[in-house]
Amino acid sequence: MRYFVLRCHLAAPLVELLQYHLSELGFDSFLETAPDSFETSIEETNYQAETLEELLSHFAQQFPDSQLKTESAWEEKQNWNALWESNFEPIIVEDKCLVYADFHHIEKKYPYTLLINPKMSFGTGHHQTTYLLLQFLLELPLQTDKIGLDAGCGTGILGFMALKRGARKVYGCDIEDWSVENALENAALNGIGAESFEAKVGTSALFETQLAQPAFDFILANINRHVLLEEMPLYARLLKKAGTLLLSGFYQEDVAILQQKAQEEGLNLVAVQYRANEQGEKWAALHLQKAQ
Repeated sequence: MRYFVLRCHLAAPLVELLQYHLSELGFDSFLETAPDSFETSIEETNYQAETLEELLSHFAQQFPDSQLKTESAWEEKQNWNALWESNFEPIIVEDKCLVYADFHHIEKKYPYTLLINPKMSFGTGHHQTTYLLLQFLLELPLQTDKIGLDAGCGTGILGFMALKRGARKVYGCDIEDWSVENALENAALNGIGAESFEAKVGTSALFETQLAQPAFDFILANINRHVLLEEMPLYARLLKKAGTLLLSGFYQEDVAILQQKAQEEGLNLVAVQYRANEQGEKWAALHLQKAQ
């Protein structure tokens, strides 16, 4: 299978904004090679040349000082582990949770540790959205034998954190086969067996037919705004009464429309958290609860 690989160089404050727009076209596995540079890829079957060209042209017109330059190439599927090793630093969340890779040397002890070798999958704690959901999970009372769903699981990091906080089982899903493979590999690295974590290729809709409904005490979804809006009714159906929904993957300005959609589906706002990047752009996360 071939992948269209896009390499971008632009003014650093605009990097995450461009990544956000590219993610809406289906690009993923964003790898920042410098503060003002990154590369990303999309499966050949999902690549739309004209749509990408329109996006990049519009972006350059909207931000004439962006100094946007791009390079592209077709490549076969590859293991990006060597690139991650050169870019992935340990992450500490609230001085309680350590996220690290097997090539890091860690001496200090933390209440929770997550061993993540990300390869091509999203989810190391570096991005503001993953960090925000890890913060929520540190606060959430999961020590009551609960069952959850990690929608768009990536590396599996959020599901693993839920298990370490006391959840009994987490089901994961991702539309990319390599992400599911990576999540299962990371589960093994963390001593998490199949009885506690299962991952499947596909969307959350898989579980509407495969499990008795409603199936989950909590759902974790770190995806872009459009997918979250589309799947909100599904999350509401999958959640048990008084179940918890944690969402991220969007900016502060997206909160209102997501909250409104959630309310329409009987999901009430509990809390909002924000985390800004170095450029001051605020990413957001929502804690929602299904009505009883």
